Amino acid sequence: MESRLEKIKTVVEIIFKLVSIAALLVSGIWVLYHFVLTDEMGSNIELSLSTNQIKLNDKSTLLVTHAHPANRGKAPVEIGGKVGGSFRITVKQIKEKDMKDGEWLNQESLPVVKDTDILRHHKGGYIIEPNGSYDDVESIALSPGIYHIEANLEWSEDYFNVYSIVKIE
Repeated sequence: MESRLEKIKTVVEIIFKLVSIAALLVSGIWVLYHFVLTDEMGSNIELSLSTNQIKLNDKSTLLVTHAHPANRGKAPVEIGGKVGGSFRITVKQIKEKDMKDGEWLNQESLPVVKDTDILRHHKGGYIIEPNGSYDDVESIALSPGIYHIEANLEWSEDYFNVYSIVKIE
Protein backbone atom coordinates (compact mmCIF):
# COMPACT_ATOMS: atom_id res chain seq x y z
CA MET A 1 0.00 0.00 0.00
CA GLU A 2 2.83 2.34 0.79
CA SER A 3 4.43 1.56 -2.51
CA ARG A 4 1.31 2.74 -4.37
CA LEU A 5 1.23 5.94 -2.28
CA GLU A 6 4.90 6.58 -3.10
CA LYS A 7 4.19 6.16 -6.85
CA ILE A 8 1.30 8.65 -6.68
CA LYS A 9 3.50 11.09 -4.74
CA THR A 10 6.25 10.79 -7.38
CA VAL A 11 3.80 11.36 -10.26
CA VAL A 12 2.32 14.42 -8.50
CA GLU A 13 5.82 15.87 -7.92
CA ILE A 14 6.71 15.39 -11.60
CA ILE A 15 3.46 17.05 -12.71
CA PHE A 16 4.08 19.94 -10.29
CA LYS A 17 7.61 20.45 -11.68
CA LEU A 18 6.36 20.35 -15.29
CA VAL A 19 3.62 22.88 -14.54
CA SER A 20 6.22 25.16 -12.83
CA ILE A 21 8.50 24.95 -15.89
CA ALA A 22 5.57 25.71 -18.21
CA ALA A 23 4.59 28.73 -16.07
CA LEU A 24 8.17 30.07 -16.26
CA LEU A 25 8.24 29.65 -20.04
CA VAL A 26 4.87 31.39 -20.50
CA SER A 27 5.87 34.31 -18.26
CA GLY A 28 9.21 34.63 -20.09
CA ILE A 29 7.43 34.79 -23.45
CA TRP A 30 5.00 37.40 -22.06
CA VAL A 31 7.89 39.57 -20.80
CA LEU A 32 9.72 39.22 -24.12
CA TYR A 33 6.63 40.23 -26.06
CA HIS A 34 5.60 43.21 -23.90
CA PHE A 35 8.96 44.74 -23.07
CA VAL A 36 11.25 43.79 -25.95
CA LEU A 37 9.21 43.20 -29.09
CA THR A 38 6.49 45.85 -28.57
CA ASP A 39 8.76 48.30 -26.66
CA GLU A 40 5.86 48.88 -24.31
CA MET A 41 8.06 50.57 -21.72
CA GLY A 42 9.50 52.97 -24.30
CA SER A 43 8.31 56.48 -24.91
CA ASN A 44 5.33 57.16 -27.13
CA ILE A 45 5.17 60.93 -27.44
CA GLU A 46 2.63 62.82 -29.50
CA LEU A 47 2.84 66.56 -30.14
CA SER A 48 0.16 68.79 -31.58
CA LEU A 49 -0.17 72.55 -32.07
CA SER A 50 -3.21 74.79 -32.12
CA THR A 51 -3.67 78.56 -32.21
CA ASN A 52 -6.21 81.21 -31.26
CA GLN A 53 -6.30 84.86 -32.29
CA ILE A 54 -7.48 87.81 -30.21
CA LYS A 55 -7.79 91.13 -32.06
CA LEU A 56 -6.08 93.88 -30.03
CA ASN A 57 -6.57 96.79 -32.46
CA ASP A 58 -6.36 97.51 -36.20
CA LYS A 59 -2.58 97.04 -36.21
CA SER A 60 -2.08 94.14 -33.84
CA THR A 61 -3.51 90.72 -33.02
CA LEU A 62 -2.54 88.48 -30.11
CA LEU A 63 -1.60 85.03 -31.39
CA VAL A 64 -2.07 82.42 -28.67
CA THR A 65 -0.22 79.17 -29.37
CA HIS A 66 -1.04 75.90 -27.61
CA ALA A 67 1.63 73.19 -27.77
CA HIS A 68 0.12 69.89 -26.63
CA PRO A 69 2.66 67.19 -25.71
CA ALA A 70 1.16 63.85 -24.69
CA ASN A 71 2.82 60.64 -23.51
CA ARG A 72 0.92 57.54 -24.65
CA GLY A 73 3.68 55.26 -23.34
CA LYS A 74 4.06 53.66 -19.93
CA ALA A 75 7.33 55.33 -18.95
CA PRO A 76 7.83 58.99 -18.04
CA VAL A 77 9.79 61.17 -20.47
CA GLU A 78 12.09 63.83 -19.03
CA ILE A 79 13.09 66.87 -21.07
CA GLY A 80 15.53 69.57 -20.02
CA GLY A 81 17.16 69.75 -16.60
CA LYS A 82 20.00 67.25 -16.17
CA VAL A 83 19.06 65.14 -19.21
CA GLY A 84 19.00 68.01 -21.72
CA GLY A 85 16.62 68.61 -24.57
CA SER A 86 14.40 71.50 -25.56
CA PHE A 87 10.80 72.49 -26.08
CA ARG A 88 10.46 75.55 -28.32
CA ILE A 89 7.89 77.54 -30.24
CA THR A 90 9.13 79.53 -33.23
CA VAL A 91 7.16 82.13 -35.19
CA LYS A 92 8.37 82.95 -38.72
CA GLN A 93 6.90 85.47 -41.13
CA ILE A 94 5.93 84.40 -44.64
CA LYS A 95 6.30 87.26 -47.11
CA GLU A 96 4.95 87.38 -50.64
CA LYS A 97 8.46 86.87 -52.07
CA ASP A 98 8.67 83.54 -50.16
CA MET A 99 5.62 82.14 -51.99
CA LYS A 100 6.05 80.93 -55.57
CA ASP A 101 3.37 79.12 -57.57
CA GLY A 102 3.97 75.38 -57.77
CA GLU A 103 6.88 75.36 -55.30
CA TRP A 104 7.01 74.15 -51.72
CA LEU A 105 7.62 76.78 -49.08
CA ASN A 106 11.22 76.72 -47.83
CA GLN A 107 10.61 76.87 -44.07
CA GLU A 108 14.29 77.16 -43.17
CA SER A 109 14.72 80.39 -45.15
CA LEU A 110 11.85 82.25 -43.48
CA PRO A 111 12.83 85.12 -41.14
CA VAL A 112 12.28 84.34 -37.46
CA VAL A 113 9.98 86.80 -35.70
CA LYS A 114 10.25 85.17 -32.27
CA ASP A 115 11.68 81.96 -30.85
CA THR A 116 10.90 81.02 -27.26
CA ASP A 117 11.90 78.20 -24.95
CA ILE A 118 8.90 76.76 -23.14
CA LEU A 119 11.26 75.09 -20.64
CA ARG A 120 12.10 78.50 -19.18
CA HIS A 121 8.95 78.01 -17.07
CA HIS A 122 10.26 74.65 -15.79
CA LYS A 123 13.69 75.25 -14.23
CA GLY A 124 14.29 71.63 -13.16
CA GLY A 125 13.15 70.20 -16.46
CA TYR A 126 9.89 68.91 -17.78
CA ILE A 127 8.51 65.43 -17.11
CA ILE A 128 5.72 64.09 -19.28
CA GLU A 129 4.08 61.41 -17.16
CA PRO A 130 2.67 58.18 -18.66
CA ASN A 131 -0.75 58.83 -20.19
CA GLY A 132 -0.21 62.53 -19.42
CA SER A 133 -1.37 65.29 -21.74
CA TYR A 134 -0.35 68.92 -21.30
CA ASP A 135 -1.15 72.32 -22.82
CA ASP A 136 1.71 74.82 -22.89
CA VAL A 137 0.58 78.29 -23.90
CA GLU A 138 2.68 81.10 -25.34
CA SER A 139 1.36 84.41 -26.71
CA ILE A 140 2.78 87.03 -29.05
CA ALA A 141 1.34 90.24 -30.54
CA LEU A 142 1.70 90.27 -34.34
CA SER A 143 0.94 92.72 -37.13
CA PRO A 144 -1.20 91.61 -40.08
CA GLY A 145 0.44 89.00 -42.30
CA ILE A 146 0.96 85.28 -42.79
CA TYR A 147 3.01 83.38 -40.20
CA HIS A 148 4.56 79.94 -39.95
CA ILE A 149 4.31 78.54 -36.39
CA GLU A 150 6.51 75.62 -35.29
CA ALA A 151 6.55 73.66 -32.04
CA ASN A 152 9.70 71.58 -31.53
CA LEU A 153 10.11 68.99 -28.77
CA GLU A 154 13.54 67.36 -28.49
CA TRP A 155 15.07 65.02 -25.91
CA SER A 156 17.73 62.33 -25.69
CA GLU A 157 15.64 59.65 -27.43
CA ASP A 158 13.80 61.51 -30.19
CA TYR A 159 12.40 64.79 -31.49
CA PHE A 160 9.11 66.05 -32.92
CA ASN A 161 8.17 69.09 -34.98
CA VAL A 162 4.64 70.25 -35.72
CA TYR A 163 3.67 73.22 -37.85
CA SER A 164 0.78 75.52 -38.50
CA ILE A 165 0.30 78.48 -40.83
CA VAL A 166 -1.92 81.34 -39.69
CA LYS A 167 -3.14 84.50 -41.33
CA ILE A 168 -3.39 87.55 -39.10
CA GLU A 169 -5.76 90.20 -40.47
